[in-house]
Amino acid sequence: MMTRIRRLYRRFACIHFRCARDGFDIAGADGALIGRVESCQLRGDRLHLSGWADCERVVVEDETARREVAPWIWRQDVVDRGAGNGPVGFEVDLPANRSALRISVETRRGAVGRKVPAFPRRRVLIAEIRTRVVFMVGLLRSAPAVLRWALWRHPSDRAAVKRRLGLEGAAPAGCPKIRTGLFVTGKTPSRRSSKVTLVMPVYNAFDLTREALSRILANTDLPWRLILVEDASTDARMRPFLRGFRDNAPAGAVTLIENPKNLGFVGSANRGLAEALAHDDHVVLVNSDAMVPRGWVARLLAPILDDRRVASVTPMSNDAEIFSVPVACRPRPLAPGEAQAIDAAARRINVHAGPVDAPTGVGFCMAMNIDFLRRFPAFDPAFGRGYGEEVDWCQRTRLAGGRHLCQPALFVEHRGGQSFGNTEKARLIAEHNAIVARRYPGYDAEVQGFIRTDPLGDARLALGIALAAARQEASGKALDIYVAHSLGGGAEMDLARRLRHVTEEGLAAVVLRFGGPALCRVELHMPVGASRIDTDNWRDVDHLLAPALRRRIIYSNGVGHPDPIALPDQILSLRRDERDRVEILIHDFFPLSPSYCLLGAAGRYRGVPAADDEDPAHLSRRPDGGRVTLRRWRAAWGRLLDAAESVTVFAESGREIVAEAYPEVAARIVVRPHAPLHVPARARVPEGGRLNVGVLGNIGWQKGIAVVGELARSPAALSGDLAIVVIGNADPAYRLPAGVHVHGSYRPEDLPLLAARYEVGLWLIPSIWPETFSFTAREAIATGLPTYAFDLGGQGEAVRETPNGRPVRFDPDAPHAEVLIDAWRQDGLLKPAASMPLAIGTASPETVRLPAA
Repeated sequence: MMTRIRRLYRRFACIHFRCARDGFDIAGADGALIGRVESCQLRGDRLHLSGWADCERVVVEDETARREVAPWIWRQDVVDRGAGNGPVGFEVDLPANRSALRISVETRRGAVGRKVPAFPRRRVLIAEIRTRVVFMVGLLRSAPAVLRWALWRHPSDRAAVKRRLGLEGAAPAGCPKIRTGLFVTGKTPSRRSSKVTLVMPVYNAFDLTREALSRILANTDLPWRLILVEDASTDARMRPFLRGFRDNAPAGAVTLIENPKNLGFVGSANRGLAEALAHDDHVVLVNSDAMVPRGWVARLLAPILDDRRVASVTPMSNDAEIFSVPVACRPRPLAPGEAQAIDAAARRINVHAGPVDAPTGVGFCMAMNIDFLRRFPAFDPAFGRGYGEEVDWCQRTRLAGGRHLCQPALFVEHRGGQSFGNTEKARLIAEHNAIVARRYPGYDAEVQGFIRTDPLGDARLALGIALAAARQEASGKALDIYVAHSLGGGAEMDLARRLRHVTEEGLAAVVLRFGGPALCRVELHMPVGASRIDTDNWRDVDHLLAPALRRRIIYSNGVGHPDPIALPDQILSLRRDERDRVEILIHDFFPLSPSYCLLGAAGRYRGVPAADDEDPAHLSRRPDGGRVTLRRWRAAWGRLLDAAESVTVFAESGREIVAEAYPEVAARIVVRPHAPLHVPARARVPEGGRLNVGVLGNIGWQKGIAVVGELARSPAALSGDLAIVVIGNADPAYRLPAGVHVHGSYRPEDLPLLAARYEVGLWLIPSIWPETFSFTAREAIATGLPTYAFDLGGQGEAVRETPNGRPVRFDPDAPHAEVLIDAWRQDGLLKPAASMPLAIGTASPETVRLPAA
């Protein structure tokens, strides 16, 4: 147990350990300063250096590798301080090493350098203690999930431990859940207010003003009066138009105030608010660039009518600071029709359950409670031409007990900045933010906390999906909806690449992710960023995806779903009609068996199991305890495969395996190998001595951890002729001999350096299941070193196709380590066997821990 905890801690430390030391200067031969390492940090198991140098090239060397830093990053701050004509900023990130490092700066007059100083032992010790304490606290908090995992081996419990310790690969921690009742249709907003008073200051922006007023006429769903304040516009068309608008409106509905000189937004708004106070109605301050949708004002006023403590209500918008969609504080212009599509999604949000408290309102379209307006009847004139005045008003009313809410059941398009222009707007915001910061020192921290926790995350995601769907519908493309898991690995690498490709094209995609703390995590990936929300209710998924009228549903991986036999029908329920395409990606063999690696209960692969196979590994149970046979499993997943337009596999062996289980879809199976994620540079081949075997990748039972254990206990290893290093992580649930060194996580581009450091003579991919594709085999092959794998699945295909690949005969009942050692001896990589017999222990079936479905 302690060995497993130590290995788990090592993996934790590789991610979370942090230690920094002081920077240092780099001097030339004459003693003059020519560069400086400004930051020197240990981040997990990696060393990060950054700084600047007046040079042509920077080189970092250690005992095993020479690493040139590139590309150059030109830094204006270095130029400004007069360090020379050609200063460059540089960064280097490489695996940490105990050997000494030297940084060299190459100039036209030669190379100079110095050793990288060692980290002070006291700092390292303090950082280590801090990391251990954080790990132990996380482990104690994970105790219930650890116990459940030990008893039932459910992936969600394993994921919970990884999440608590910050070891998650795919799904970030800290994701909020959809609020209960968010999408439940509530009662019609109360119309107790017989009338609403709208106040609109106007300055230039003639076309926008005309459209905004037409929207108010057509879309306001409560009796209204409008107070227009014309602020001495320089556009000569403005006043005649506004007078005509007033004269053509119903009698008494529009009041026009014409300023004799320009007062700025605050002065004009205050004149309008003073006029509004003559009436007994709630007030909405609305800009002349706010485009209100159908039935808007009743939804906006609903929170005030529900609770008289509410001082202001702001809708969501494309440009409304912390209320922006799809990402907070990132304004985004909308194409024609997109605002209407987003507001249609907002109408599905409960007007009473959706609103959330916020630090402030945003004045582009802000409802103001008449009770609070009487107590605070004007904005502070210190804010002059505008920006920040509503923040000040909201802070004053908060001190008097007022609440400020955002109403996500309403989306109002804001075409901001038209009156001032971007440069003037930026100046005003900077000046007025300084006033707010002096008056309310805690306000900025509160806003940052709101952005960080994002209580509007569920609504923001719902409206963001509506925007993405509308944008792709306009371009004639369906919205991609991926079904994925939360467990990382090759499927996640492929998904990340697909999402990156989508966003680089300016499009969007949704991911429905299973295997985490909730039933489903819904993610939206757009060029402006990603947002996510958790839910335990599948109906929430239906509500979120409702705006997507054209869908392309791609199954990537479903391992970790709490009731996997129900998943195929859930995926099919996402298809609205026959025009929605369904595609299947076979990253493992979960659609064939609950044992997604096709290993039996004894931990061995014996081919594709028949539908009537009673091996316990190919059976499963539903959450209510109901037994699921393999035949029933195949029937459920077969419905999904039958509906798929295509079934994509990534190796020829995958096509054969899927076709054997589902011959009816054989004609629709497409073989499409992955492109390499990274092709590392060539490694050096070590000469003579002990054979160091590099095992590449994160290994568990199906990845061959028992094979590694057998090799480490072999006479060749015990005699010192053979050593093993795992470049990756070893599952702490399995016990490896103490002589196996586990390096931890790696980056493909570091493989030549790591191979040289550990003097790797060959790579071993020890997987004992037919991988659907093997990224690690291809990474190993690209280094130029001999690469061995069992002649099985995608890993076997990879090593068969290349000169330095070595396929090894696979027999599920043979002692795998003995077969491998014989192959290495035949190839001359390992000394001949001694006269003593070769005795290699194998794990008994009782010790096998299979991956749970």
